[in-house]
Amino acid sequence: MGLVTDARDASRRLTLHRTWITGDGSGHKASVDRPRLLLAGHGKAGGVIRLWPNDDTTLGLGLAEGIETALTLARAFRPVWAAIDAGNLKAFPYLYPLETLTVAVDHDRAGIEAFEAIKPTWLDGASAHGVFGEVRRVFNPRPGEDLNDWARSVDAH
Repeated sequence: MGLVTDARDASRRLTLHRTWITGDGSGHKASVDRPRLLLAGHGKAGGVIRLWPNDDTTLGLGLAEGIETALTLARAFRPVWAAIDAGNLKAFPYLYPLETLTVAVDHDRAGIEAFEAIKPTWLDGASAHGVFGEVRRVFNPRPGEDLNDWARSVDAH
């Protein structure tokens, strides 16, 4: 379960996000009707799940759509937050005074479009604050998959 808070204001709580996974350590979602749920009646727009606290975000931040992909990115980069979905990723604002954003992009149309939207937003925001901005993309080279799919396939060998 993850607390969804406003991307700009960690004290503004939006909703809860729940993901059911199998107990075998594979990282697969559980075989239930709705393996992912948000608390009913609460919006998630503009929200993130902070897997690391704000105090850890000093110069750079890792960002991914889902929690599983964010945790995979965290194997090599920290701190990391999850944007919940491509819509929230696409709308993710520049957060002053951060310099670098590393985005784990799902290799699908929505993920690629979200990255193409967030990149100029981030660079323009950094520039407006006199900060050198950098946006990096990390993704699974196989279309239709995400970084977590790639990591699971590597771990299986």
